Amino acid sequence: MGQDFLVVSGGGTNRVVSYSIAHGNWTAMKGTLHANQNTCSVGCEGLFYTMTGDFKKKGSDNGGGLGKPADRQIYAYNLTTGSVFANNGEKTRGGAACACGEIGGETPFFNPHDVFFSGGFSDGGMSAQVEVWRYPLARRGEPKLSMGHDVQYLGGTGCGGMAIFAGGADGKVVYNTVTVWPSNLTDPATDKPHQFTMPAALRMPRVGCVAGRYALISGGVGAGCNRAVYVLDTATLPANGAKLALAGTLNATGMVAVATSLHGAEVGFFDGTTLDIFQV
Repeated sequence: MGQDFLVVSGGGTNRVVSYSIAHGNWTAMKGTLHANQNTCSVGCEGLFYTMTGDFKKKGSDNGGGLGKPADRQIYAYNLTTGSVFANNGEKTRGGAACACGEIGGETPFFNPHDVFFSGGFSDGGMSAQVEVWRYPLARRGEPKLSMGHDVQYLGGTGCGGMAIFAGGADGKVVYNTVTVWPSNLTDPATDKPHQFTMPAALRMPRVGCVAGRYALISGGVGAGCNRAVYVLDTATLPANGAKLALAGTLNATGMVAVATSLHGAEVGFFDGTTLDIFQV
């Protein structure tokens, strides 16, 4: 039977620790192969996923990953049993975004699902690739998608049966694009993304989901610290290329964090002092 956990990983270490909400205790999980940072992690259908981000080559002060498959791992943790599954990813993913592509089922845990890892920096440079992994992890036949441009420091979330990625930068250009794929991909050649725009180009925006339907995008940096909140209704998508509507303005400032639950009625943006809560 599944339960709720808070998980902390990366941050320049290879440690993964989980906190049981029900029992109020921390547990050290099996660590990742490398001490890494700028990772993206996501909970999906009762599992915790993370992928290798930026890590240092042994004996070097330079960042970046090695090209060996063992060094670009995707991990899926079952926090209830303590088991961890790992497989070779296509790339390391420093500064990537990730999303739970929930497909759903009769029970709230371990249903079929896809997990998306978008963009990021690897030993081959910045990437436009989106890796899609299906549970259980199988190395061959996983879909490979494209954002259409190299990008890192973008925002991502799963909402309304879709994987949503917003903004980001490539070192020269900051993007205002919002790219959306259906969670249950059937054929990457025909499952083309929907793409919209935000009124502002944003680096490191945050994306939350309200009521399993409304994706809210805020925070990040454009011409300055962004306080606008943009909304995408996943149940009634606008026309391709449409500009997203303004849902409100934050009182919070700076690089906010986002807190949301997949089907909750609230999403919060927090700057360390001020918490803005949006409700259905």
